[in-house]
Amino acid sequence: MYFVYILYCPVTGLTYVGQTDHLILRYYRHRDGKSRWTRRMRQPVMVHWESFPTRAEAMKREKYYKQGNGARKKRSII
Repeated sequence: MYFVYILYCPVTGLTYVGQTDHLILRYYRHRDGKSRWTRRMRQPVMVHWESFPTRAEAMKREKYYKQGNGARKKRSII
């Protein structure tokens, strides 16, 4: 099982979209500052996640949220 997730930091207004096979562990790594890009997020909150049976499907959905209509959908979720 693979997950696509959206993080949002209310302090800085930054967002992050990622995919993983272990959602909770990945969230803790972001929260503890062990992920390079999300270190700038002071208090990341996981606002959305979806599950997929394969990594390929999760990567496709992650790409969707990073481009065009998906980026607009991401903003509406937040």
